[in-house]
Amino acid sequence: TVAPFDDVAANHWAAGYISFCVEKGIIDGMTDTTFEPTGTLTGFQWAKMLLSAVGFNAKKELTGDEWAIHTGSLASQTNLFKGDLKGGDHVALQRQQAVLYAFNTLTGIGCVTWSESLGDYFYTYTGVGSRFTYQGTLAANVWKLANVSGIIYSNEGTADDYTRLGAVANEKGELTATANVY
Repeated sequence: TVAPFDDVAANHWAAGYISFCVEKGIIDGMTDTTFEPTGTLTGFQWAKMLLSAVGFNAKKELTGDEWAIHTGSLASQTNLFKGDLKGGDHVALQRQQAVLYAFNTLTGIGCVTWSESLGDYFYTYTGVGSRFTYQGTLAANVWKLANVSGIIYSNEGTADDYTRLGAVANEKGELTATANVY
């Protein structure tokens, strides 16, 4: 319930969230003792958080003096910046960029696990016991979202309760008659 930084009070509304994300390796402070909770977020800082959330940074490659170089390279390799003509960097992040990067991470970057014995990350492992890796993205694994495509013939904008699609292809490419997307 207390963030591990001198500039985040124990009763700050985000103290618990900051502490959780530090504990999970998703975020770091600006220094060992400061977080700068009201500071500006840059594209590379947000990318580092998103990449860490899917499992990267287990070997601490997104920390230290060269964190930005490694973050930019990995973000480029995984298409985290896909669709952003400006690209992520060290300038203040625009809200539209933050949403795009989050969407790309949730739907396009598979969860990874670091293997000490292999010396690399891998996307799938269905081994024995506790050594299991999600196969797929955070959107699929955490929220059970599926990618469907089809022709919208009704939605909330037409006073329906949900979006209805016709001629829908499922993840295997098989066509179904209709689908309701909640």
